[in-house]
Amino acid sequence: MGMGRKGEDGDTASEDQTVVGPATFGLDFGDALRALKRGERVCRAGWNGKSMWLAKTPGSIVPATAASRTGALLAYVEAESVEEVRILPHIDMRAADGSLVIGWLASQTDMLAEDWMIVPADAA
Repeated sequence: MGMGRKGEDGDTASEDQTVVGPATFGLDFGDALRALKRGERVCRAGWNGKSMWLAKTPGSIVPATAASRTGALLAYVEAESVEEVRILPHIDMRAADGSLVIGWLASQTDMLAEDWMIVPADAA
């Protein structure tokens, strides 16, 4: 995303003048975390990929029968001999290519940045 700026009506507009939502540009990482905890999606103006955002995924209980043929879930089910797996809440990212990154980790740059934005609920 390019650097945003406030539009005439208080919305934040990107460099190409596309309105991207309410004027919530310039948030720090703490503000972004609080927004995630409220169920909102966030992104950074400094990210290069289009439509990249973060969302908090709530915890869930997954039946052991849902385990894939490979991967951590199957390994856990087999090693622990459990009927279900408790998955804890975590932050996921929509990557620029449209894929989901499960368990996103913030970089030092992300944590110190002050260009976080709330993604409008109706944005893709």
